[in-house]
Formats: sequence, structure tokens, C-alpha cells
Amino acid sequence: MKKNVSSSSFGPGGLDLTSAFFKPILNSDPPIPSNRCTKISVVAVGNVGMAIAQTILTQDLADEIALVDANPDKLRGEVLDLQHTTAFLPRTRFTTFIDYDITAGSDLCIVTVIVTFREM
Repeated sequence: MKKNVSSSSFGPGGLDLTSAFFKPILNSDPPIPSNRCTKISVVAVGNVGMAIAQTILTQDLADEIALVDANPDKLRGEVLDLQHTTAFLPRTRFTTFIDYDITAGSDLCIVTVIVTFREM
């Protein structure tokens, strides 16, 4: 039996549809590998903030996730939970702080804070 070279061949005749579906882009350069670090910041680690951070982590969208919250104890607990997940996932680094300074240089900053004002 003859082997087909293409992995996109179908049927006993070895119909190759590669050229029909994939056409070269003329006058284009190949992609350039990048060493750029992608950083996403999430402000507030409540339910919404942590759901977003978990999604960023599991979808491998960032090299670094910066988390900001006013409550340092809650922030530490949530980061410990995320770090347990990273044992099974790729390369994401976490930075945390109660100040917004760690969001500097972020490619995306997601603010999940709800501020309410009460009259006295």
C-alpha cells in the first residue's frame, strides 16, 4: 500500500486538498520570534477578578499576571490558590501588591472594582 505524503489526503485515491485550502501569502516575511513578555493586570481579587485571572492563567494569555487589592490577606490567599493551579500549567508569573504601581508596563489592565458612595 502506498503512503500519502500529505496529512490532508482523503479517500482511497489520496485526494490532496492542501493546495485548495492553503495558499501562500505573496511578498510576506516569515513571523519573527519575540522575547516579549505579556503582562496583564487585574485590579480587585473578588469573584469577578479571580474568575478573570483564572481564565487568563488557563488560556495561557500572559507571561505575568499582576494582581492588586486593598486587602493584603485576601490577596495572599487568592494568589496561593492560583499558584496551586500553575503546577499543571505553563510559565505564568504572579506579582501582587496593594498599590497600583505594579500595573506599570501592563499590556492590559482589567479593573473589577465596584465603588459605592454613601451619604452621611
